[in-house]
Amino acid sequence: MKTLIIAAAVLGVVACGDTTAPATTQSEISPSTSAAATSIAPALPPGTASPSAAQAVVTFLNAPLTVGRGSNATLKAKTSPNTACSIEVDYKSGPSTAAGLVTKTSDSAGNVSWTWKVGANTTPGAWPITVTCGDGSAETHINVT
Repeated sequence: MKTLIIAAAVLGVVACGDTTAPATTQSEISPSTSAAATSIAPALPPGTASPSAAQAVVTFLNAPLTVGRGSNATLKAKTSPNTACSIEVDYKSGPSTAAGLVTKTSDSAGNVSWTWKVGANTTPGAWPITVTCGDGSAETHINVT
């Protein structure tokens, strides 16, 4: 009944040439209109993160590493909980394919680690390591001796 009276008042005002509509309160708007109005958000350009999405941060806990040829290396990192993380170790010969350098998921506290064997013939020197967790990444290095 209330909606009918408002509609009649709007029609009466418009018919008389007055283009201002009477003010309405939130309670006078139908629930379906209210829900539709609040669910519309502006479109973001492709590849743009939502303003509320936080970028994952990667922090190394024991880097940089120093490891002798033929020994095991372990890199520990912290990031957002339950986040997929990958690691890349780039030696002079190219990206390492050592067992253990696989994608892992951080635990509920955000901890993740990798252990791999540095080849006995790996060229000594400082080599970059890149860890990517979610949409964040960080770089450190391994000193092979």
